[in-house]
Amino acid sequence: MSSFKKFWPKTDLTLVQAHELFVALLVCWQARPTTVSLVIGAGLSLGGLALRIWTSGYPRPWQSFAVYGPYRFARHPYHLGSFLALIGFCLAGRSAWVTGIMLAGTGLIFRSIMREEEVTQDRIGGPAFRDYRTQVSSLLPNLVPYPVSHGYNHTFSLSYALLKGERRELDSFVLLMVGYGLLYGITQLQNAAVVQMWLAGFLAFGLALRFFWPYIRQQVHE
Repeated sequence: MSSFKKFWPKTDLTLVQAHELFVALLVCWQARPTTVSLVIGAGLSLGGLALRIWTSGYPRPWQSFAVYGPYRFARHPYHLGSFLALIGFCLAGRSAWVTGIMLAGTGLIFRSIMREEEVTQDRIGGPAFRDYRTQVSSLLPNLVPYPVSHGYNHTFSLSYALLKGERRELDSFVLLMVGYGLLYGITQLQNAAVVQMWLAGFLAFGLALRFFWPYIRQQVHE
């Protein structure tokens, strides 16, 4: 276990990213999409991605507590966007057990991450954060926005969200489009199950290579 904890940071993957990639692999393997499921799922996923982009379009102040943008409506808008994008993709694929795995994993991972983030915000923001926490829900958006913090004067920037910011959502947009392209392609195939087996194997190999590549590169250099 200790060796795994030492190795994990070298992968440059967060638990959220690893979970998203794993769910995407399962969806592509087990998907039985229809035109209706694709439309419903894509609507949810694009809404979630739009929320992630909105959240990522503002520079985050790391040394102080501030309320701005979508944080005026929910304490964790980025995680809400991630959940909508994932649940949409699972619904598009129409696999009940994959959706169940996604919900269980998302619940466990997001709960831990949100608790850790709020401990940090409480330490930094003190009474201001506690007042914010009592008036703004965690994930369910408020109808009445919380006031923007005094002193925060950054405006939303699409280029910052997609290319320059901390999260760079262009990658997420491309992956989402590729994922839905694959699901649409499955609806057009006669022997979709065979293609899905090969596709799942290819994605699993890619995920394993992405995970172990830092270790392999380290061994080669040594």
